Amino acid sequence: MAVIYTRGRALKKAFTALFVVVSGASLLTVAVQLVMSASGGSNPDLGWGVLAGVSTGLAVWATRSQGLLRLLSVADPMGPSRSHPRGMGIAGTCGSAGCGIEDRLAEP
Repeated sequence: MAVIYTRGRALKKAFTALFVVVSGASLLTVAVQLVMSASGGSNPDLGWGVLAGVSTGLAVWATRSQGLLRLLSVADPMGPSRSHPRGMGIAGTCGSAGCGIEDRLAEP
């Protein structure tokens, strides 16, 4: 069980790092757009702010969530997607919704 738990901890750490990188890149993009807007450029795109907020929230949740650790530490040889289809469905839906929201807010 220790090897499986270690695998789950590594996957949880990877997910958290991914959310932190996306959040950081989004925040940097928002900052650049605000500076450009202040210097007389176009209006900032609010979608990047939404993406930064959602990805920051997911990073905080992934850091604190014991449920995510249990989900990723499942001992099923087919992986978590076979044993917890709802969990993987929720993750896919959140990712798709985040991209959809960003695209909707980016339209003029």
